[in-house]
Amino acid sequence: MTYQSLLKSFRAALAGTYETSETDSLFFVALEHITSMSRTDFYLNTSKEIEDKQHAWFKEISERLKTGEPVQYILNEAWFLERKFYVDHNVLIPRSETEEIIDIVKQYAPNARSILDIGTGSGCIAVSLSLAMPANVWAMDYDAQILKIAKRNAEFNDAEVEFFRDNILNPMKNREKPFDVIVSNPPYVKASEKGLMQKNVLDYEPDIALFVEDSNALQFYEAIKKYAQKNLSATGVIIMEINESLGAETKNLFDSAYRTVKVIKDIHNKDRFVIAAHD
Repeated sequence: MTYQSLLKSFRAALAGTYETSETDSLFFVALEHITSMSRTDFYLNTSKEIEDKQHAWFKEISERLKTGEPVQYILNEAWFLERKFYVDHNVLIPRSETEEIIDIVKQYAPNARSILDIGTGSGCIAVSLSLAMPANVWAMDYDAQILKIAKRNAEFNDAEVEFFRDNILNPMKNREKPFDVIVSNPPYVKASEKGLMQKNVLDYEPDIALFVEDSNALQFYEAIKKYAQKNLSATGVIIMEINESLGAETKNLFDSAYRTVKVIKDIHNKDRFVIAAHD
């Protein structure tokens, strides 16, 4: 089978599931992963024969895509700030909105010497901060398997991050030296908002990393606030991704403890981040 025929069969397999433009995008993502060929390479080699093993892999990918499984989990890779990260069903797929948190940290704490990422997941935030800033970076998560994934991504991207296991809802101990920055993208989607989520997110991404009960929607932010009382330096800053519908509520939670509390909008003009600082 030629590469041109492969594209046609891939389109046919996903007809009715995805628009042609999206199918083509998925095809070229898979093509680069499997063969290291770019889109340009493809069009220069349309008559070239594809290996049987590679053809079988494309067939498997198309079958899994038809079920709605995200391509990032199928290929076990996702991109964050132009860096590749390993992902599987234990961790969330990094979102483009979350990339903005790196610039916010650089803006509000350019001279930070120590940073903690709470609920690191794939490690995309911690790794990116380690590579973008001269600070020492730590990252915590509650699950050993998740930490293995984050460590794998740090090693792959040549980032120095110190990982440790702890649960922000019930932390085991305080750190000896307070952090200059505490950053987090905790679970914040209310259970009542599940109906607004895409099916592939609901079916494949980990619920525990996404959802909170409506009756306790700010539980992770309350825990971060409490943790910061003993683990944030006197001149430190907390920077968190938030539920866009809970910007005012999240701000109010920190207003009583911090002199400066701001809600920051993302590139889509939605309330997306809250920062809290003593000055």
